[in-house]
Amino acid sequence: MTVNFDILYDCENFAVINKNAGIAVQQWTNVPYEKSLECKLKNYFHQKNEKVFLVHRLDKDTSGCLIIAKNLSAKEIFEKMFREGDVKKEYLTLVKGIVKNKKGTIKIPLQGRGNSLVNALTFYEVKKTFSKENISLVKVKIKTGRKHQIRQHFAKMHHPVVMDKIYGDFKFNKNFEKTYKLHRQFLHAQNISFDFKDKKYNFTAPLPIDIGKIINGATSRI
Repeated sequence: MTVNFDILYDCENFAVINKNAGIAVQQWTNVPYEKSLECKLKNYFHQKNEKVFLVHRLDKDTSGCLIIAKNLSAKEIFEKMFREGDVKKEYLTLVKGIVKNKKGTIKIPLQGRGNSLVNALTFYEVKKTFSKENISLVKVKIKTGRKHQIRQHFAKMHHPVVMDKIYGDFKFNKNFEKTYKLHRQFLHAQNISFDFKDKKYNFTAPLPIDIGKIINGATSRI
């Protein structure tokens, strides 16, 4: 059975996994439950006589750190921490264009439920720029957890995430895919940290091969 994740940490209350790109966390339109990560997680932990409760999400084509609770008490604790912004999330992304400000904050409101605008707060730091390829490698931290927040915010800043099929630059993406053989958005939930029952936790998800080879210079073009 393909599980589509690696276990980074596992204890009686929760587990942290490194999710692969290409699998939806939950059942959705055109995604039957049997094909979802939730189903695969429940099957995996059922073999250990343990339960699984989702407490946050990652987009289908985003890889990286994902927390799952293993009992109702832990589920309630994590849901409260996410609501109050007590879980620190750090992403690595590649965006189109040279981001001029090396550090910055994006405060553009995004559409929430019922078409109402909701506050969204994104912090970023440019790690490296590649002028020839017209791209920037950016570390991102989000205070809020709006749907597609990072992807929407950078698109609105005219620096869409590379290979983003919804908010991206489609002509640019087509050329990038042809050159670098990347078939999904360049977005990875690299680190997650939090306090749980008076103990500090910090986890880092290794970069997947598809984006890691671009960052680490395995290709001759970057």
